[in-house]
Amino acid sequence: MSEEIELNEGDLVVPAPADFDMFAALEGIEYPEDEVTVALNEKAAHRLANLMREIREYQLDHPDPDQDKMDEFRKRAEEIKEVIKKSRITFYLKGVPDDLLTTAAEIAEKKFEDRKKTIADAQGIPQSVLPQAEKLNYMRYMNAVVYSMHIQKFVRHSDGAVRTAPTADEIAAFMDKAPDAAKGRLVSKIQELRVKASEYEGSLDEGFFQKS
Repeated sequence: MSEEIELNEGDLVVPAPADFDMFAALEGIEYPEDEVTVALNEKAAHRLANLMREIREYQLDHPDPDQDKMDEFRKRAEEIKEVIKKSRITFYLKGVPDDLLTTAAEIAEKKFEDRKKTIADAQGIPQSVLPQAEKLNYMRYMNAVVYSMHIQKFVRHSDGAVRTAPTADEIAAFMDKAPDAAKGRLVSKIQELRVKASEYEGSLDEGFFQKS
């Protein structure tokens, strides 16, 4: 039985680490690496933003602010910041070769194979096609496959729990439930890494580094 790692107060749960490492095949290849930290407690972030606005308004209305009041503000802010810190996770990323990325569609096809319907084309020949209602889910899953290929592991700040080589299903769950800001930071960093990986492969093709 595997334990579970809870990422966001019960909203997002992923299985414990699997017994394989999808990056083992890339050992020794110097693709670029990066990391990004995101906070999952969006409610606390909004509370902090509202509190900061309240503090600014108080200071504008009180050029000589009451020190006890300011101390109270600071205490509240620190308490909220601590809640936000505990909701953070850090993703450790690594670029991957384009050849691996091209398999994402194939992986998604297999995942959605049983959701296809058989219909006849214009010539009356039966074809297995994905219903329109499933196409968006297919694209979201294919994107999750690509993202998962770049994620070596993630670490939960609250207790140091580590999840290595997360699966596409887990990343799809994260992309479904995580706050938009967190998803945006992760996707942006992966996109940056893809550019760097392409530049790295280009340098290999141009002979700046020796291919193994």
